[in-house]
Amino acid sequence: MTTDSTEDKYRNLFENMRDAIYLSSTDGRFVDVNRAMVELLGYESKEELLEIHIPRDFYHSEGEREKIMAEMAKNGYARDCEVEIKRKDGSKLVVLETCRERRDGNGNLAGYEGILHDITARKEEEKLRESIYRISEAVHSTRDFDELLHSIHEIVNGLMPAKNFFIALFDSDTGKFSLPYFADEYGEKPLSEKLWNGLTGYVLRTGKAMLVTPEIFGKLAEKGEVERISTPSKCWVGAPLKIKGRSIGVLAVQSYTDGTTFTEKDKRVLEFVSDQVAMAIERKRAEREILELNEMLHLVNKIMRHDILNDMNVIRGMVEIYSEDGDKELMERAFRRIDKSVELIRRMRDLEMLLSSGKELGEYSTREIAESVAGNYDAEFNIAGDCTVMADGAFHSVMDNIVRNAVVHGGTDKIDIIIESRGKECNIRIADHGKGIPDEIKEKIFNERFRHGETGGTG
Repeated sequence: MTTDSTEDKYRNLFENMRDAIYLSSTDGRFVDVNRAMVELLGYESKEELLEIHIPRDFYHSEGEREKIMAEMAKNGYARDCEVEIKRKDGSKLVVLETCRERRDGNGNLAGYEGILHDITARKEEEKLRESIYRISEAVHSTRDFDELLHSIHEIVNGLMPAKNFFIALFDSDTGKFSLPYFADEYGEKPLSEKLWNGLTGYVLRTGKAMLVTPEIFGKLAEKGEVERISTPSKCWVGAPLKIKGRSIGVLAVQSYTDGTTFTEKDKRVLEFVSDQVAMAIERKRAEREILELNEMLHLVNKIMRHDILNDMNVIRGMVEIYSEDGDKELMERAFRRIDKSVELIRRMRDLEMLLSSGKELGEYSTREIAESVAGNYDAEFNIAGDCTVMADGAFHSVMDNIVRNAVVHGGTDKIDIIIESRGKECNIRIADHGKGIPDEIKEKIFNERFRHGETGGTG
């Protein structure tokens, strides 16, 4: 094999290696680089890359170069040393650099030769996984909803420049946005009712993440899709917050300067993170609702204990008098008090079920519920119509309570239940043929502890 053919062989190997390879001089210049090196650093040609000054233009910081030089001084080589370098456009890459000294025929240091293996994608994936874990942990480590949103902001800011960041939540029942978290260097917080007409509303309506430049915004505005609702940004990226395919809000970051722009990669990162953010928000809101529920149940329990204790004291006094006088009327009154306490316990059970039914809503046939309730009472029922509603298990108890009041307190023997579907609403009218509610007490019936009639109710 001739020298020329050997050189051709190694030149071919050098140029076609997938990893970046370089030869450098002692004065901080590249002497030779392969094609992979040029492509990795984003230069137009090898000649352009050979012109750069390595300490200034190659390493992301002086500390990165010093890390390599320290290894070289110690061992004469560096192996798989993780360093940050920069592309021509200034963007950062993370590589494993392996290099060694090059010496001439006299043993003098002539420069260095090395190979770079790009691990940027791997490091970004690791950082993204860590961020997802931190968002999940924040649900448990933060004290309240506001602190959770602040933690989410800090985590997103570690993935991309997110100085200007907000979270908008959408209430599908009211059709309105709220803006529970808004951080912006201009401090101009848009009105929540205007968000629907801006990019936030557009992302929610389409259900897709978007990277928006002034040019893209202009085109959307021309089509009437969006309108400007706050300080114009140079670049905006937002992603919908989704739970089981349902959008509950939007997560967005924006920049007001030419020096900070976002890329399609940033959009994908925000889109990926948004799923975990949505789950974290839902869990924290559920946690807050549980705390409020516990407070309500504590109040319910307090009221029930108070009322039942009062009844038990009255019953005890009546029984003591009966044991002395044998007054049957007192015993009947005692039994009525016992029935009242039992009824109170039953009502508190229904209320507890109503308050604690944190299950997912399910589909219910209103007619089937009405027919089920009707089967519990000795009265004539006229049930007309039907519609399907989203409700929980307390729906049955609500209708049962209305019917029971009409039968027990209103003395009715006939009840009409008319069910009508009106677009997205279901209208249920329950009418009885009992004695009704006297006009003089209608303004009082919702007052706490108000009682009327022989049964202590109004029907």
